Amino acid sequence: MDYQFLDAFALRAGVTTQPTTVSLGTGWKLENGVKMDVAAIYHTYLGITPSISVSYGK
Repeated sequence: MDYQFLDAFALRAGVTTQPTTVSLGTGWKLENGVKMDVAAIYHTYLGITPSISVSYGK
């Protein structure tokens, strides 16, 4: 699921089964073309796995 606030901010969430995982994240689009995403996934066996993504493009 992805919910877009304005044009520059998004909240994201997801769930999977077999194995069960829950993910939460957020994303930002800056005016200079930089996009940043931060997320965390909870896995029943591996625990919490954070991630960060930075990209550039127009």
